[in-house]
Amino acid sequence: MKKIINDANNVVNDMIDGMIMSNPLIKKLLNHNVIVRADTQQKIGLCLLTTYICQVRSTLKDRVALISGGGSGHEPSHAGFVGMGMLSAAVLGDVFTSPSPSHIVAAIHAVTGRQGCLLIVKNYTGDRLNFGIAAETANSQGFKVRIVIVGDDISSLELGSNDDTKRRGVAGTVLLHKILGAMAEQCKPLDEIEAMAKQLCKCISTLGVGLSSCTIPRVGHPSFQLGESEIEIGLGIHGEQGIKRQEMVDAKTMAKTILDRLLPYTTSNTFIVLLNNLGSTTNMELSIFTKQVLEYLNNDNNKKYSVIRFISGTLMTALEMSGISLTLLSIPDNINQNILLDLIDFKTLAMGWPVNSVFTPLSLNDNNIFDYKEIQEGNEDEFKKSITIEKVDADLIKTMIETSCQTLMDNSDVLTELDSKVGDGDLGITLDRASKSVLANLESLDFTRPCFAFGELSKILVSNLGGSSGPFYGIFFLKLSTSLFDQLQSSSTSQPTRLNWIQALKDGCGSIQQLGGGKVGDCTMLDALVPAIDSLYKLDHQQLTSTPLTQLINIASDAAHTGSLSTIEMVAKVGRAAYLGDRARGTMDPGAHAIDLLLSNLKNK
Repeated sequence: MKKIINDANNVVNDMIDGMIMSNPLIKKLLNHNVIVRADTQQKIGLCLLTTYICQVRSTLKDRVALISGGGSGHEPSHAGFVGMGMLSAAVLGDVFTSPSPSHIVAAIHAVTGRQGCLLIVKNYTGDRLNFGIAAETANSQGFKVRIVIVGDDISSLELGSNDDTKRRGVAGTVLLHKILGAMAEQCKPLDEIEAMAKQLCKCISTLGVGLSSCTIPRVGHPSFQLGESEIEIGLGIHGEQGIKRQEMVDAKTMAKTILDRLLPYTTSNTFIVLLNNLGSTTNMELSIFTKQVLEYLNNDNNKKYSVIRFISGTLMTALEMSGISLTLLSIPDNINQNILLDLIDFKTLAMGWPVNSVFTPLSLNDNNIFDYKEIQEGNEDEFKKSITIEKVDADLIKTMIETSCQTLMDNSDVLTELDSKVGDGDLGITLDRASKSVLANLESLDFTRPCFAFGELSKILVSNLGGSSGPFYGIFFLKLSTSLFDQLQSSSTSQPTRLNWIQALKDGCGSIQQLGGGKVGDCTMLDALVPAIDSLYKLDHQQLTSTPLTQLINIASDAAHTGSLSTIEMVAKVGRAAYLGDRARGTMDPGAHAIDLLLSNLKNK
């Protein structure tokens, strides 16, 4: 088990201490695992809101108090939702363990005044029992306490049970925190808040999918096992059995699977949607899944679904479990939609609420795609078209580029494998993608006008190559273009010589060195590229002009190969591999090997 903790038996106390040390808006209740609003006892005077003005109050305890809680391990639920506009208090049990009634009663005493208290309880046996006993105890002591049980998980129903009381409480609970919290902040009475809660509970449905297990600190090993390519539909937030296990599918299929099961339980076609990260799901995955959910709801079976708010974030987790849950809140016909939206949008200072991830969805259209039209300054590209070469030479350049692209595509796996050892493992993939883009645009490039064509080739490479490869390959061809053009402009000629070409290649190589700050010996592509170009640059005029092109390529290829091999025992000084130090020694630099492969294949043609 690898967790950033101290004592596995004391994680909840340590976590609470960290919360109150980092958030001045909350406090811990003395001698209890209870988080309360820091302003609980403050005098507040008038409560001025856009649409509602409260009577003069003495403290926050003169409003309806909202209390939730449960086992820890679901953070930010529920302590992260304590704050203005949401909960008054949260009661924290041990990891995945319901809090004891004594802590819940203490929370009720701390935040409940004459307006009463509503306990928002997830539908688990331990929570129902402990919160129920606490409510009875507090009521017997003169407090006015009500309970609402949230059971939004449809898994039990999908497993064949027709008993709604067995539905587990999961991420849909957070929507009640937000909506009811806004009502309490507006000084709504307990009866009205409770009625809203019970109505919403009938309209909320949630279904999750787990991609991995989770580890309770005190246990020290995963609670269950999923296969390498296995997922579980309907997995509970404590690892409870889901509906079924199946092979991993893509995001589009996963969204359809979940929505096809959720939609039959909805009560209208207008939704507030909540996408919840179960723990370790990345923002990238959440965004991709968001796209698939919204596209499906916009296009499903010609039905007109309306998503008036989409909320995405980490709201109710299962420790480090990888996966997501999707909640649909159907807007009831007898609730004014605008009022509900005002409650969702109502300001909150609760740290766990994803303030910047609550939005009205947009479709992918011209309204949210920014189309940047490049503005060409001057006529430099037109000037470059003035440099021309014979068609036979242009065809040779085109063939060499085609061969180079094919070489990179054929060796994509080799380069990726090398890069995975010393870099981020994407070189082969990105060079393959760029090669395909070049080939797709090759017919549009007029190599009889080489300066212009190489400038366009630079743009293609920069647009399609990621990481550092894009800028390096792009700047090489851009400088090749401008160097050749400048040389011929200064000599007032339009036909480049071999000397012009070699100088342009050297200038292109120099631009890579200047941009990246690398040099020969730093274990980069330069260790193959610089020797290759220098092997030609050092030839005298007679040798350069009289030697057949095939032999010149052989000379350059041999130099590149020697340079590439030399990187095996080098320690990288720049780039991603530099962070590995001696651990990268023994692996050929993938960038240098790519140059070696390019020239080697040109030599064999």
